[in-house]
Amino acid sequence: MTRSSGRRRALEAAAGAERVLVLLDFDGTLARAPRRPAAARLDPSRLRLLRSLGRGRCRAALVSGRGVDDLRAMVREPAIILAGSFGLEVRAPGWRWRHPAAAAARPALAALARRLRRRLAGVPGAAVEDKGAAVCLHWGAVAAENRRALRRLLKRERRAAAALSWRVNGDSVEVSARARWDKGRAALLLWRRLGRPFLVAIGNDRFDEPMLRAAQARGAAWRVGQGPSRARLRLRGPAEAWRLLAELKRRLSQERAGD
Repeated sequence: MTRSSGRRRALEAAAGAERVLVLLDFDGTLARAPRRPAAARLDPSRLRLLRSLGRGRCRAALVSGRGVDDLRAMVREPAIILAGSFGLEVRAPGWRWRHPAAAAARPALAALARRLRRRLAGVPGAAVEDKGAAVCLHWGAVAAENRRALRRLLKRERRAAAALSWRVNGDSVEVSARARWDKGRAALLLWRRLGRPFLVAIGNDRFDEPMLRAAQARGAAWRVGQGPSRARLRLRGPAEAWRLLAELKRRLSQERAGD
């Protein structure tokens, strides 16, 4: 099966399904990952396309490492489902959910965020983000001469908060509750909640792989960029991901018009 025929068959299957759930990573998938996470923006035309996928028999969900408040500030559309902090927290129309372990860890996470902000106040470029279900320290803008001291501080904090899970991802570290949870489990939570729809998933890195595996078994999955993947289909970058979403929207509209 060629790349184009695989894409066509997957989109035809989605368009013919009774219900569709589109699962989307954000950074690296819908947008190039910025040096500073707060700098990420969605073009108005792309935002309209994303909103249009959250209507009718289709639902759209952002399943991201970002916090739900961060995602909401970018999207500002109540119909879009937000699964933040790698799926530990979900906000959907008429429904909110937080993993029990994340809720239990909230006091420890809040204390860690306060401590990191106080101790890193004199380190230019370091940013501490309290996501609610997780705390993230970004150091991509920290000068090289300050990084050794920052690593020493993190080592001490990690020993002090050993009951929490520490996940290094590029120039950041994500701290959350220890829980057997990932984007794949979050995807299945949404899948069951929404009546087992046809899944379409797009992601770009190893943290998206559990979501892509879940979707591959229940619909179709695309991996953006290089790297080993269980997804059978590939996209070159965010621009191609948006073209795929536009094509999916057209096919869904055509199916509705033909009913």
